[in-house]
Amino acid sequence: MIQKLFNKLTPLKISAKFQSFFDFAQNFKLKVDIPNSNKYLLFKSNGPQSRSRAKTSLTKEKNTIEWIDGFSNNSNFLDVGAHMGIFSIYAAVKKNCKVTAVEPCLANLSTLNHNIILNNAFENIFICPNAISDVTQIDKFYVSLGNDKNFRDLAAGFPKRPIATRGEQMNNAYTHAANLITIDELNNKFGSFENIKIDIDGNEKDLIAGANNTFESSELKSILIELNEKDKNFSSIVDYIKTKKFKLNEYLTNKSYVSTKRSSKIYNLIFDKA
Repeated sequence: MIQKLFNKLTPLKISAKFQSFFDFAQNFKLKVDIPNSNKYLLFKSNGPQSRSRAKTSLTKEKNTIEWIDGFSNNSNFLDVGAHMGIFSIYAAVKKNCKVTAVEPCLANLSTLNHNIILNNAFENIFICPNAISDVTQIDKFYVSLGNDKNFRDLAAGFPKRPIATRGEQMNNAYTHAANLITIDELNNKFGSFENIKIDIDGNEKDLIAGANNTFESSELKSILIELNEKDKNFSSIVDYIKTKKFKLNEYLTNKSYVSTKRSSKIYNLIFDKA
């Protein structure tokens, strides 16, 4: 009798333990203190990618953090390629910015949303789940699975065509629909933006084609754009931004983290209104 009861209870206990562990893992979060401040950031950890990025949130791209530190309080910030929300949330918490966080990749949106709520920043940050391009239309959004074809807790993607971060063909990818929109349309609806960050892994040429009026706006003070120096469009993009009366901030640009994987040279260029 006792043995029969034990046999019935044991699976339930084991199941309960696994459930408790699962609940803990699902709700695990990392705290990152903001230096010289009593403020801090919280990030949800869904797996190794989000955990690693959270740990280096304020140290990996130091020039981006220093750039945001120079924003005026309560300014209007457009974060194109918000990913898991590190810079959107930092700007909202540190500078009380009003942020439009653009993130089209469905794999990242849940984490972005969760992080905004964790930091009580939902009144400051507006999520725009659209892809930025030169046109307004519904199209495919290609999400890379990487060489191992394993799903990651964070991902990167590309609208309209399967081109990976460094310009090569994206071989292992799944697709979902995305609404494409231009920066000019966003600026008309939610602007005027005072600072714009652009991190979209190779689609910069299309973005710029739809941002002409915004880049000419007297309200826009600075632009941060991640570019691959070995991309064929690198020089033309830099020259175009300079024609809009922006000057390269060499001090902050020279502090950029530089990625040189697979013979690329990717870093953040920062431009200030001349």
